[in-house]
Amino acid sequence: MWDSCLKYGKIADLVTSLNYNSTRGRGTARPYSDLTTKTLKHRKDFIKNVLEERDPPATFPVIFDDPDAQLCASKFLEENVTLFEGASPMLDSKLAYPTDSGEIINVLAKIICTQEVMYHRNQLHVEARKVNKEDTIAVATPVMDDEPVGQTSISPPSKAKQTSEEQMHEFEYVDLSL
Repeated sequence: MWDSCLKYGKIADLVTSLNYNSTRGRGTARPYSDLTTKTLKHRKDFIKNVLEERDPPATFPVIFDDPDAQLCASKFLEENVTLFEGASPMLDSKLAYPTDSGEIINVLAKIICTQEVMYHRNQLHVEARKVNKEDTIAVATPVMDDEPVGQTSISPPSKAKQTSEEQMHEFEYVDLSL
């Protein structure tokens, strides 16, 4: 499910339709990160405070027109109306609040659902890396046939260490009682 590609487009394009710049850089009138950072936090809070509190707990939907996705997006809009008010240098044929509230909610839901899918994809990649790393470690430290499983072989000491140990051994047997 998390590997399927959503057909909502790039988050940067969705953000642009809401009169935000499609770049992450600061210093612009309405930077991308102002909106995406807040939607990320809102989605996490929505999952924790709404979906996980249900009996049984629900997972966040990945379809933008799902009632829970719409509820999350509409709550976000209610709590962050100021993000969509005011003049924008990019107002040419973009969505405007409050006239296009329904469409703004749909775009927000698409952004939030896409973020949810990306979160789970990232989690899958992290888990795959852990498994690959464990496999690499297992291959790098093979178990010898005569050793019990779970133990690793200890490499023999270097020649220099053997010589030092032999010299120390000679001193151990010196009788100092004289």
